[in-house]
Amino acid sequence: MNKDILKSDLRICEWEEIDGQFILKLPKRPLEDYPAFKKWMVQLGGKYKKCTFVFDRSPKPEFDALMLEGKLVNPKKDFQAFFTPASVVQTMRDLVCADMMETAKHNNNSLSALEPSAGVGNILFGISTLMQDINIHWEYCEIQMRNAMDLLNRSTELPIGHKAVYTFEPDFLQLPTTPNYQYNFVIGNPPYSKGQDITHTRKMVDHLKEGGKLCVVLPFGVLFNSSKKYKSFRKFFFGSEEPVHLDSKFKAIGQSRLTKLPEQSFKDSGTNIDLFILQYTKQ
Repeated sequence: MNKDILKSDLRICEWEEIDGQFILKLPKRPLEDYPAFKKWMVQLGGKYKKCTFVFDRSPKPEFDALMLEGKLVNPKKDFQAFFTPASVVQTMRDLVCADMMETAKHNNNSLSALEPSAGVGNILFGISTLMQDINIHWEYCEIQMRNAMDLLNRSTELPIGHKAVYTFEPDFLQLPTTPNYQYNFVIGNPPYSKGQDITHTRKMVDHLKEGGKLCVVLPFGVLFNSSKKYKSFRKFFFGSEEPVHLDSKFKAIGQSRLTKLPEQSFKDSGTNIDLFILQYTKQ
């Protein structure tokens, strides 16, 4: 994409905020490079609607980075930011609901949870909204500082008895594994590329209390990738380095349980890869 052309096109657009949504209005005259402009808007989370792009949250930081610093940010490419859709959050909630209720019953109706790569908070807010009968103390990491601060500001929107506290460690991989950072539940959707999926997931276990529960979205590649680190991952979670075939919707292997997600579950988030949910109990 030509940054100068994008800057020129962006200057002639108008902004409006309505009911918490950010509306970018396209000008009546044609943009200089509309295909490139549209591609970037979609990458930033915009949805085209009648000569506008509608955002659920402000993309102003990315616009400022382009206009003031000449930086063209692509959250999906730069941060593997494929935010968890509501349907997947619902599935995750259904999978952990009974365990959460049981844990809270033995802990004054409360529990602790970590979201390692919180993004825009879909998992955190989604599960809390659906689990209002118990008190959840969330902590989260988020490498995009704008997202982290947005979540901090939105924490008052959580149901009564629920809290969301920023760990102030943007990179989950740098979060200390001391007792202060161990939780009843770790629930997440990590970045997938370059082995980050298994690196993040293996570290998530280190942040579980004894008897704690892991619930994480992962790509199918971790089940059959033949490299040494993926074999080691399978050995840890499934007891064998051999490829795992997930032919049915559910599969239990040792302390792990796998749930196959429907095809294209993350289509609206920008990826069509096949995914499943891994659950694990720390002994």
